[in-house]
Amino acid sequence: MKFRKIIIFFLINFFIIKSYALDEKLPLNEEQQNLVNKYHVCEEYSECALETLIKLVEITNSKFQYYEPILANFVEHLVTVGEVHQWKKYEYLIDEFLLNDTSNNWKVYISSLWGWRLYSVKEIRNYDKALKLLHYSTKTSGNVEMIGNAYYALGVIYEQGRAVKQDFKKSIEYYLEAAKRGDHYAYYRVSLHYILGNDKIDKNYDKAIKFLKLSNTSWVANSEVSMLKILFQNGRLPNDIKEFETW
Repeated sequence: MKFRKIIIFFLINFFIIKSYALDEKLPLNEEQQNLVNKYHVCEEYSECALETLIKLVEITNSKFQYYEPILANFVEHLVTVGEVHQWKKYEYLIDEFLLNDTSNNWKVYISSLWGWRLYSVKEIRNYDKALKLLHYSTKTSGNVEMIGNAYYALGVIYEQGRAVKQDFKKSIEYYLEAAKRGDHYAYYRVSLHYILGNDKIDKNYDKAIKFLKLSNTSWVANSEVSMLKILFQNGRLPNDIKEFETW
């Protein structure tokens, strides 16, 4: 019986040690550490930073310490300042990050940016994936600014009617949700609906003025200021887009 207890004790300790060994991360080697140091001296969002991170992720995986923050920084730089050929090559790493990251702030941020890329960039276009990521961003708590960006993107998508059935009313709803989260340019998009009208939304001078004024609470408002001036000078809305363009 005593011998049996010794065997059981040995087996338990063996599995504990083996489990710990499996969970233990490898330290970064000299080449990886040199790349980390180089990244820290690169200007943020520069070609130097992205190229250094590319070299780093190509020789690093989940077995190494600090892999998660390395991957997060790489994906952010890739989606923000990368080029089409890089998006195509490393899309699998973006997918890995979005699948495994547990930080809502980061996940919403990347989902919103990458979702818009997948909708707007012809070479990597994937409407289904884009819509899934953008809707995820709007339904998840986290980075408020990027949630607003996701709502704005959905407003554009429903206004254009490419990936979904065109729906101007839903487009305005999304724009207003974006504006609530600080995207004041969304008010400008709403104003255009009331300036030009369409088969679902009637022209409305007062509402056009209202939303143009609201758009002026943003620092990116120069064009809206001139448009307000034009509408006030004419005292009416244009008959159609051709006339609008001549104003």
